[in-house]
Amino acid sequence: MDKLPEEITVTIHKTPEGFWAKVKEFPHCYTQADNFIELIQMLNDAIFSYVGISEKDRNGFYVPKAFAEELRRREWGKFFEQLKNKQSMGEAMSEKYVIATSCGR
Repeated sequence: MDKLPEEITVTIHKTPEGFWAKVKEFPHCYTQADNFIELIQMLNDAIFSYVGISEKDRNGFYVPKAFAEELRRREWGKFFEQLKNKQSMGEAMSEKYVIATSCGR
């Protein structure tokens, strides 16, 4: 995703028919959908199309920051629960873990 910024700003509007959204960083990049989940999918399609990334070359997915933070929190929770279970079962901890200073998308 070399052509894409790490974060984007999206203005979302709710209408009686569903939602529509505009991407601040990309002029004339907007989309609409019947529901919020579909809107996120349509936004990603609009963003990738806007910068000229074909469907086969798409890697990654934009989601609202609050969603990403919650998913990251849950994944870390699962990881630590699995680690705790291994230790409590007396399994040897032979896996190698890479410690990073920040998490990517």
